[in-house]
Amino acid sequence: MAITPLTRLVSSGSATPAPRRTFVALDRPTAISLARANQGEQAFALVAQADSVATDEGRVFQGWPKLTPYRNDNSNFTKIEPAYVWDSYTTAGQMRFFAISSTTFQLLTGQQVLIDLWVFCDNAHDVQIDVFDLTQSDTFTTISPPDNLSDGMLDPNTGTTDDVPFNWLNVQYYSNTSIPVPDTRNGDTFQVVLSFEAVNYNIDPPNAFNPAGLSFAADLYLG
Repeated sequence: MAITPLTRLVSSGSATPAPRRTFVALDRPTAISLARANQGEQAFALVAQADSVATDEGRVFQGWPKLTPYRNDNSNFTKIEPAYVWDSYTTAGQMRFFAISSTTFQLLTGQQVLIDLWVFCDNAHDVQIDVFDLTQSDTFTTISPPDNLSDGMLDPNTGTTDDVPFNWLNVQYYSNTSIPVPDTRNGDTFQVVLSFEAVNYNIDPPNAFNPAGLSFAADLYLG
């Protein structure tokens, strides 16, 4: 079966000129709900309040790695660079949840969703990749492992004991496919949502420079 490019999702805040926005919340279900309700080309603010859109904070620490497309990228995906996003303010010991949604699309029996994902986070994070079936109003499948993809300890207080080499030195990557669409879902409308739990550790001394940021890119294909 032919593989068809669907979209490239990149971390994007209110200042990023991208058609889809990354949303931030205090819990994962809320972040996912915001992303799903604001999916697609109108993700500037359909039902979300302005403060639910993640903040494009820039590269506040020059030691952070940078995700960039090749200058001669000949794919049909967006060439916009992923932003470094966070909440509108940053504190030590902070935990936030982020989510972004694809546009909706149809799948036929036997088809699958393919994903290539790259993630940077300061300090620790996990990722959940859900495929929702809008026709049947349920979750069709979760591509990521049952306990989510993860990098670093998600406890802001104890995570610093297991942070050498530093998590923010790394870029994590992941590729996988969903399960095939069964006959009972033939022709249904689907939506992919990436959601993240991100943590900024408490550090010593308390008033030391302690930035937090999340940056990611994901290419989605149908096959």
